[in-house]
Amino acid sequence: MIAAEQTSTGAKLLRFAEPVGRMAFTNYIVQSVVLGLIFYGYGLGLFGRLGSAAGLLPVVTIYAAQVVVSRLWLTHFAYGPIEWLWRAMMYGRAPAFGKQDLQFTG
Repeated sequence: MIAAEQTSTGAKLLRFAEPVGRMAFTNYIVQSVVLGLIFYGYGLGLFGRLGSAAGLLPVVTIYAAQVVVSRLWLTHFAYGPIEWLWRAMMYGRAPAFGKQDLQFTG
């Protein structure tokens, strides 16, 4: 991945994942909750009941959905919801949330 990103073609091919990376904390938490509900006993309990290929299907589907949702979210907002909450806790004040609220300098 790193080597591919260093070429112009590779960078273009990997650009789809940029919004997912900008919302990594939010996407990690969402994946953990959704996949927990699918695979563990407090949800559907499918762990060990699906083969490797069948188990990969919900993972790839969730990731594809996160690619689309992250891109849409970031067209309207500066940060993912958990990234915004993290910044608010770290700075002790709520940062701008919407893109229209940001003021760029320089």
